[in-house]
Amino acid sequence: MMLVFYIILFCSLFFGLSVKRSGFYDDFLGRKQTDAVKGLFIGMVFLSHALLDVASSGFTTSGVLDMAGYRLRADLGQLIIVPFLFYSGYGVMEAIREKGRAYLNSFPRRRLLNTLLNFDVAVLVFICLNLLMGISMELKQVAWSLIGWKSVGNSNWYIFVILLCYLASWISGMVFREGGWKVLALTTMLVLAAEAGLSFLKHGQPWWYNTMLCYPAGMCISLVKDKFTSFVQHYYGLVLGLLAAVFLFLHFQKWIPALRGLTFNAKSIVFMLFIVIVTMKVKTGNRFLFWAGACVFPIYIYQRLPMRAFRHWAGDAWVCANPYLFLLFCMFITGIIACLYQHWHVKLK
Repeated sequence: MMLVFYIILFCSLFFGLSVKRSGFYDDFLGRKQTDAVKGLFIGMVFLSHALLDVASSGFTTSGVLDMAGYRLRADLGQLIIVPFLFYSGYGVMEAIREKGRAYLNSFPRRRLLNTLLNFDVAVLVFICLNLLMGISMELKQVAWSLIGWKSVGNSNWYIFVILLCYLASWISGMVFREGGWKVLALTTMLVLAAEAGLSFLKHGQPWWYNTMLCYPAGMCISLVKDKFTSFVQHYYGLVLGLLAAVFLFLHFQKWIPALRGLTFNAKSIVFMLFIVIVTMKVKTGNRFLFWAGACVFPIYIYQRLPMRAFRHWAGDAWVCANPYLFLLFCMFITGIIACLYQHWHVKLK
């Protein structure tokens, strides 16, 4: 019954749900609503990783719901990471435009180094766990894991990619000294260059690069927000229908292998624009989603900790026989870690 967990997650949207039948919400890109969207998607990231662990323990689908759950996981794929890149790009451009040089001067410390140091704290925790479990690690693997290039059992690729995107937007901002189209253009070129490099260095692992353009797409929406909002509100149904049609076309169309990365980037941007437009009319009041969206970082970097520990000490046989208990246990422990995260969160002053 793996599908049940996805159904419960989606049903959580209906708690406090409100629909604007006439008019539109003005705060669809505000902190609260973007946190709700991120909360929903970090829940899907958690389920994706947990179901992968369950599958690798030897569990086989035993019914229609199990098969549907794994099928949904496969169809969603990298799309579940898209909101984090998009909203990050949007937030960075908004801050550059509002605060200007002061924000850019503090960017290396507040964004880059702060993110990297807190990620490294998590890496050290995973290294300690590996030592307790008797898992050997090469020194080179450990060294590369500190920047997210390699993994010691933790989730890593997204941190490496978002740091590249942060770096690209900071360099662009420092070159042009203020937010605007020139910053967006240079950031996009730098992100494209990084994507090309990753497609070569991480050949066969497309998740490293096939959603990166969602970051500059978020920056672009920051620049055209007023015109974008006015246009969409005037042609709301038509725009939604066209985006859905384009998404389905990109999803089912077969492309030249060399262009698949760019195609998936395009599909990801269309997918995210669809979500943004839906939130103009629909918003949720679910406090759990608000909390999860605000705790994306600790949930993402620590969720594999209980999964790895429990599989090791309980054994694959137990996980295979009790997949739902495994999911619930890991969810509970991850929630506790996220609640306590503030006590070891590194803040640079």
